[in-house]
Amino acid sequence: MNKLIRLAKAIAGLFLMIFRVRVFRPEKIFSGKSVAIVGPADSAYDEEYGDYIDQFDYVIRINKAITTWEPENQKFIGSRTDILLHSFNETELTGGGPLNFKLFRKHNIQYVLNGKNNLINYRHIFNVYKKYLTFNRIYILEKIKFLNCQRLFDGFSPTNGFRALHMMMTSRPKKIFITGFTFYKTPYADGYRDQFKDVAINLEHLKKSGVHDPDLEYSMFLMLLKNNEGKVILDSRLRKIVENDN
Repeated sequence: MNKLIRLAKAIAGLFLMIFRVRVFRPEKIFSGKSVAIVGPADSAYDEEYGDYIDQFDYVIRINKAITTWEPENQKFIGSRTDILLHSFNETELTGGGPLNFKLFRKHNIQYVLNGKNNLINYRHIFNVYKKYLTFNRIYILEKIKFLNCQRLFDGFSPTNGFRALHMMMTSRPKKIFITGFTFYKTPYADGYRDQFKDVAINLEHLKKSGVHDPDLEYSMFLMLLKNNEGKVILDSRLRKIVENDN
């Protein structure tokens, strides 16, 4: 009986995946639009940007942003989420947290997006449909954007936060606001990944994993910033980081 149930869920999951997955094409979405992106760093809570963020055409958030959002945070980080870029790895330690589609609908998220377009991540999407049997549409980033970002890292894998920045900043937006990104120079915000709030511990974890390269990500971000000169507004902490380096 258990085998039959598993087989039935797998067939249903495959059916849902075939009919509900769509390719996300960033330039069609972001070209000529204003976009705010809110990362997981504690810098997102330095100033009350909430009303400002909610005025943008699109608001992007990352991984656990919805499952950790609280009403008292609204004055700092706003309430709107149009696009959630999620790793589709639900582990609490290193992943993006639970894919709570009921909660996502409550937040009126337009696009639940997987930023990696390869066979492994199509399998991740299949597993999600098989597990939840949800009719929610899932989006996967178009192949060319995925590959263009991947090629910058020479064997390393960019974080989901950088993938979101790259996706948006290479898609000709009119105006960009960035908050909650410090490229691991400051801690995560409370509740996001508390076991790695200590900056030194987090950097050591990243080094041991051998997957991400924070310094390379920051260098690539500076390149994106230069390519979008005159369009980008940084929160005060990231602005100071960039100004100090310059």
